[in-house]
Amino acid sequence: MSACFDVFRPGAARTAGANRSWLALVLLFLIGWPCGWSGVALADDAASQANRQFIQAMQLIRQANATYDPNEESRLLDEADRLLQDIITRYPDTDLAVQLVTNQFVGDFDFFEFRNRVKSMVCNDQLSSKCFLFRISSLLPPVETPITTARWDWLSLAVAYHLLGDPGRAKEIIAPFLSAVRHGVATEGGDRDLFVGRALALTEAQGCGAELGLVARTLFDAGRETEARALFATTVEQQFGQGKEVKSGCCAPELAVAAGDMGSPDLALTLLRTVQEENPWTIATVLGKLARRGETATVLAYADQVQDADNRGETYAELIGAFLERNDRATAEDLMKRLDKLAGDDGNRRPALIAHHARAEKLLYPDDRWRGTFQQAITAAEHASSFVRRDIGGPLIAVLVKIETGLPLLD
Repeated sequence: MSACFDVFRPGAARTAGANRSWLALVLLFLIGWPCGWSGVALADDAASQANRQFIQAMQLIRQANATYDPNEESRLLDEADRLLQDIITRYPDTDLAVQLVTNQFVGDFDFFEFRNRVKSMVCNDQLSSKCFLFRISSLLPPVETPITTARWDWLSLAVAYHLLGDPGRAKEIIAPFLSAVRHGVATEGGDRDLFVGRALALTEAQGCGAELGLVARTLFDAGRETEARALFATTVEQQFGQGKEVKSGCCAPELAVAAGDMGSPDLALTLLRTVQEENPWTIATVLGKLARRGETATVLAYADQVQDADNRGETYAELIGAFLERNDRATAEDLMKRLDKLAGDDGNRRPALIAHHARAEKLLYPDDRWRGTFQQAITAAEHASSFVRRDIGGPLIAVLVKIETGLPLLD
């Protein structure tokens, strides 16, 4: 359009002379008309292209609805989804793109429902890990908007999607939380800052006694073992030296976990007893560390006394892994028998216990039998009470990630 206006600069019009002013007006009309309407033409062309792609997508969806082959259905829906996403990307100024990106109905087409259908196609393979994650996502309580706090369950789901090969889905989940953080929210509540240990390790801050166990653990895991052991020894001496009694509530759970790596077995178990009621996750972690250091009889006896079936199942699974690392398959198989009986006595009603059983199968056997067991865990969760459904999603994600990667979720 700038080229159109350059033809008739005001100065040029004034110097042309009165006898040619009528020619300027005629030319302005003839040349200015297409320049002025070119934007409208482009907009109409974009709308036409977007509508054309939308119709192609609808035709693909109808073909998908008519096929009995799940693989063909998935292929057709993926292509339709690509066309619809392309409308949003290439023609963002069109009304159709606005309707799609805001999940409005286009006629009787529900884009939000369609996207959920596309995501659910991962369950054409019902024993795939992506299908497991899709089913677990339906167990999680929905994210309330506006977002005011970080949701560890949904963020864990995003991490799991990323680790299992679907980074696009991970970004889709994380995006609203990231936006909330950038706007200064999503920091309220009492959730522990998972970066505290790393930050303290970097700054060597010594004024936060409750976190020193976490700092020692971080140093140890980072390979700075000498510094880790020195900090752990100093912390224990300050808190329990000179005949001080170890009392309930004395210390942070991370100190007990650090003792599993760096303290004597007696100290580790003493600290574990003080923290395990409020932090039951420490039981499997500490006992697993002690088992890897060569403790057997004491660790097995402690595990058998764990009252909660889910916690005992998690502990058995962790110990199976620990003894296999020590090439003690006999003890690992004996623990598997105990886990089999524990799950059988429960009647396969506890989703978490079934999931831990699946992890033990993954550790012990070279086949994929664990997938059928983990599928049972999700089914049990789907049929459980609303109270169980509310709380089980995160733990199931954590177990699945540990099965697939061999590492805890955030490691």
